Formats: sequence, C-alpha cells, structure tokens
Amino acid sequence: MTWLPVGAAEREEINGREESVGREGAAEREHAEERGGTAEQEGKAGSNAATGREGATGREEADGGVKATERKGTTGREGATEPGALDLLRHIYLESLFQDALEANGYRSPTWSILRAIQAIINANVVIGESRLTAAPFFEGAGRPSGPFWGPQQERRVILWESLSLEDQQVPQ
Repeated sequence: MTWLPVGAAEREEINGREESVGREGAAEREHAEERGGTAEQEGKAGSNAATGREGATGREEADGGVKATERKGTTGREGATEPGALDLLRHIYLESLFQDALEANGYRSPTWSILRAIQAIINANVVIGESRLTAAPFFEGAGRPSGPFWGPQQERRVILWESLSLEDQQVPQ
C-alpha cells in the first residue's frame, strides 16, 4: 500500500473551496439578517410561496410561528441556523474535503485496532494527522501541526505522517 500526502495542488483547491464556502455562508447570514430572520426561515418562506402551502396552513399561524421563533432567537430546530451551527457545518464540510483529497491520493487511514496497539506500545496520548472526522477519539489529544483538534498536544504522540499536508510536514527551523 502506498500512502501519499496531500500535494500543493490539492491544498490550493481545498483553500479555494474554504474561501468560497466562507464567503457564501457570510453572505447568506448577512442577507437573512437584513430581512430580520434566519436563513432557514427565508428558505421556508420561499418554499411556501412557491407551493402555496402557507395559505393552506393559515397565514395567522405562520405569522405566529415566525414571531415565536424571533422571540426564541432560533428556528424550531433549536439553533440549527445560529451562526455557530452554520460554522460547524461549514467546518465539517471543509474537513470532509481535506479527507477526500487524502483518499483521492491513495491514503488509507489505519484501523483503530492498529492505532490502539501503537498507543499501548509507546504510551501515546496524542494522535497527529488525519482530519477531525477520522481522528481516533480514544486519544486525549488530536490535531495537525497547523492546529489542534482537541486536548493537549505536548504529550507522547503517534504521528500519521502520510496524512499531513506538505506544509504540516515541514520541520520548523
């Protein structure tokens, strides 16, 4: 099995997508705030107008529901359109792009049983590499050299070198 790191071209593509997704999310939130609602409320309003459902369910009930959600500060999904939730969804999407780029280059993640064995042999507490979506949760800390995912980063480490980008593989001088 050959393991290849993410190349510069893939990193540029991921960075371009990150910027694009960030701009789209900011524009979506700004547009919704200008109209005094959330992005989900806007989507529902457009959908109801297109299907004529709003009249069927009662205009007064629809207005009452919007007023109730404005009082709560969220939609009926308890924070599904709050800025933090949108940022979380965006972050998950970007991490999935990173993982997809790794796998497109032939990288395959080690199994958790292999990682547990390595962890036991060297008494490691931290795993470095992979994406947040695939980092083994049984380590106290995880991350990449460019940034931590969770927990401490200075303990004994298992480094999944092949899953690091070329920038992360550079040794600081």
